[in-house]
Amino acid sequence: QRRHQKVVEEAPAPGLDEATRTAMGAAAVAAARAVGYVGAGTVEFLYDAGRFFFLEMNTRLQVEHPVTEMITGIDLVEWQLRVASGESLPLRQEQVARRGHAVEARLYAEDPERGFLPSTGRLERLRFPVVHEQLRVDTGVREGDEVSVHYDPMLAKVIAWGSDRLDAIDRLRDALDAIEVDGIRTNTRYLWEILGADAVRSGDVSTRLLEGALQPVGMTDADRTAAWLIAAGAALRASQARSGGPNVADSPWNVTGGFRLNGPATVRLPLRLGEERRWLRVAPIGPDLGVEYDGHLHLVESSPGPGGLVIGRIDGEPVKARLEETVDGFALRRHCLRFDFRADTGAEHHASAEHEGHLRAPMPGLVLDVRAVAGATVEAGAVLVVLEAMKMEHSLTAPWRGTVSTVSVKPGDRVQEGSDLVLLEPVQVDSSRQPADPE
Repeated sequence: QRRHQKVVEEAPAPGLDEATRTAMGAAAVAAARAVGYVGAGTVEFLYDAGRFFFLEMNTRLQVEHPVTEMITGIDLVEWQLRVASGESLPLRQEQVARRGHAVEARLYAEDPERGFLPSTGRLERLRFPVVHEQLRVDTGVREGDEVSVHYDPMLAKVIAWGSDRLDAIDRLRDALDAIEVDGIRTNTRYLWEILGADAVRSGDVSTRLLEGALQPVGMTDADRTAAWLIAAGAALRASQARSGGPNVADSPWNVTGGFRLNGPATVRLPLRLGEERRWLRVAPIGPDLGVEYDGHLHLVESSPGPGGLVIGRIDGEPVKARLEETVDGFALRRHCLRFDFRADTGAEHHASAEHEGHLRAPMPGLVLDVRAVAGATVEAGAVLVVLEAMKMEHSLTAPWRGTVSTVSVKPGDRVQEGSDLVLLEPVQVDSSRQPADPE
């Protein structure tokens, strides 16, 4: 969990022996009987070094109830309604059997790479994997919905069942990779990273794991390299399709197959990814492609499949990605990341540069505290304003040492995303006090 909010849940709990599990269940039943409780409820315990301690009881089902349903085959919501209607429990405790393992991940509208700031906006695209007996998606949002700061940031729960723990983890990781969310930022990639971590896969887990060892990584150099190499094959196929294929006979000027009279066919593809521009050199090596990237030649095998799926290998290692056409290029999705490639026409795109001294609200929220004082000098990292959004507090800090010029908000104000909060001016260095250059 992170900030006392659960992120990944599983059942059965790894490392919990059967005797402790039985004792914990008996304690939960005893607590309910002691107060004459009838109905669905969840008793929480803290577990440490072989001992468990009562934490609280919630008189309802909780977010993680699907992992119990997946390993027992019991519809707990149905049981809740039956008991509320005066019926008896359909089974006795000894009749409840466990089968396999289940893992659940909470999909949040937040940006892990920016300190887990809440992300708001319209769900321009929302695609979940196809559900089946071993995969479940519980959600209350649809494509086109608006995500605001007035509700919990959880968009969905994705739950996978497996014959054993690693089987469930791998199935859930594949499901996360199939999710597509555009319009807002989510923690999908971070969840994918968590489930791939050695500590998680070995079962060496605790409620403190994420805030200690497992910080968000985001896009790696390996991710970016693989995306460029896959994009090379996709761009080549698109180029050949536009020209009618490498053997088009209408005009030699339309042929883009890279034919050379005295050498192997070589094509140079101008591509752009954000502000990164490359001319990729692509040449056939047998049935596959040799792609030159950063001075290294990589062997790329790829073939398009249904629904934009691309399956192949890079230097012998299997790869899989999804491609879709965009207005000026194509989007490539892989490992819960999106890469927007476009043909590099040479045109420049200049975004208007904003004054970096303007501290603006990164999301709509409530101003809880204002620590900035006009005229005061603050150090880099000093907390200037504290915002509350989506039930969480967010401290906004000074990007560098400077003097507070203007404070535009006060505690209790509600602000929209992009609202000016504080104007910070750089501290001017007195050149007269600098040491003179040696003669």
